Amino acid sequence: YFTKGKHRIRLTSVKEPAVIEYIRLYVEEELPTYEEIKKTYEQNGYKSPKDQFIKIQAEKTLYKSSQTDLPWNDRSSPAIEPSHPSQIRMNVIGSTGYQSMPGEWIAWEIDVPEDGLYKIALKVKQSFVTGGFTSRKLYIDGKIPFKEAGNIRFNYSPDFQMKVLGEDETGEPYLFYLTKGKHIIKLESTIGDLADLLKQAEESVYYLNEAYRRITMRTSATPDIYRDYDLDKTVPEAIETFRQQAQVVKGMAEHLYNETKTKGDNYAVLHRLAIQLEDLARKPHTIPSRLDNLNGNISALGSII
Repeated sequence: YFTKGKHRIRLTSVKEPAVIEYIRLYVEEELPTYEEIKKTYEQNGYKSPKDQFIKIQAEKTLYKSSQTDLPWNDRSSPAIEPSHPSQIRMNVIGSTGYQSMPGEWIAWEIDVPEDGLYKIALKVKQSFVTGGFTSRKLYIDGKIPFKEAGNIRFNYSPDFQMKVLGEDETGEPYLFYLTKGKHIIKLESTIGDLADLLKQAEESVYYLNEAYRRITMRTSATPDIYRDYDLDKTVPEAIETFRQQAQVVKGMAEHLYNETKTKGDNYAVLHRLAIQLEDLARKPHTIPSRLDNLNGNISALGSII
């Protein structure tokens, strides 16, 4: 919050050098929805040009944010371009031996032959998140054209598929107004609709690890399974944490299923942990003999994050 007038902003060096080009204060613009953009197309009389088709090979990038975003060869389908029966051809780009992190992006340049409304189709394969989806932001010339373009889903499939932007979301393709000349299209990795779920998972891991440490302070990491530690009396707060987090984790599993409509690996981890936490809260005397399994399930929740 700033009041009218002069203010002083100071940055204090904490660690390592840095170069600052400029500091900008601005109000974040509220992106219009696609329906609002569509009305402006109609008001301005924009039309789709006839017989115009532009194809860009994904491995031929203009810019990219990470040095690890390297073109590589995929020979899983003869429909991938370019291909050769015996020689290796670099024909795809994206996640293979690494995972894309939120904020990483790749940009391509296109040359538009004439003004008009264009569809954007991507040939993609999202075989990394089983029973889930990944998300991308679409930028055209440095700007997200409308709200829905800031959260584009790519659902799981073991095969390549043609994704026409908008068809999965609205049943009809999104239209993008492009003027004649060169434009830059950028896709940026983002958490998308799973941001709230990620925050909940991080909090659960924190609380469960805290409860786990409280228990091991009483039992050690290798407890005597034949001894009754009276954990419901000595660390009742840890037992209550299990009871509360069982409901939280169960809610996360339902949230994930509602978003993906599948019960994949991540759903199974959440569901299994919720059942275990409920059972441990009901039977605290069984905790010492199940401590290793509990630790493994908490670690699995951390792996989902």
